[in-house]
Amino acid sequence: MRPVQACCLALAALMVAGALAACGPAAPAAAQGKTAADYESDARAAEAEADRLTKGGAPALAPQVRAQAQTVAGITADGPQIGVYGCMNQDGYETPGLQWGVLDGSTYSTYDGGRGHYVYDGGSQVITFTDGPFKGLRRKQVDSHVFRILDDDGAVTAFACPFNPKDPRKIHW
Repeated sequence: MRPVQACCLALAALMVAGALAACGPAAPAAAQGKTAADYESDARAAEAEADRLTKGGAPALAPQVRAQAQTVAGITADGPQIGVYGCMNQDGYETPGLQWGVLDGSTYSTYDGGRGHYVYDGGSQVITFTDGPFKGLRRKQVDSHVFRILDDDGAVTAFACPFNPKDPRKIHW
């Protein structure tokens, strides 16, 4: 198989994996049982494939495979993964008023359908909402799939916001 064909197949496989992850409850039973470790393992395999392709004569396609691998694992260089971050308090009760969804690399939505913009600082792993309903609020990424709410002084609170692949464009996830 030529390097370009191998790269395209790897990219297609990762896109299918990402699509299955985004399906949530509608995903086939085999996909529903995947854990974060499974996705990270898939991402590592795709990273290895990107490295192989770079050495095998398809360096132009390797970054695409690498970026898709990071997205499948829930990790992006530019910030949080597209989807919903369903916040809950220390007792595990969901708090819809604090939940937020990532629509793209700079836009977020709220549980009630509000929209605004955010910036993500990869160094501090802090997302800051710059306008909209959450203007001025901050969240710190503590895991590839979890953010914690920061208080006004920048201290981590007891509220955790784990990732959920729900559609952030819908109202009342």
